[in-house]
Amino acid sequence: MTVDGVVTIDQSNNLVGLERQITALVDLVAPDELADGEESTDLVSAPLLRARRGR
Repeated sequence: MTVDGVVTIDQSNNLVGLERQITALVDLVAPDELADGEESTDLVSAPLLRARRGR
């Protein structure tokens, strides 16, 4: 077997893109976390009613 040349692939741009995505995820606020300036979590409830089907 004869090898004429060696091919290299530059993956640095892929790594930079992944690092940007990870940084963006770290800055997000999850729904169960308090945002800056919030004192407590708001609890919202909705009553569930039976469907009224009459014959």
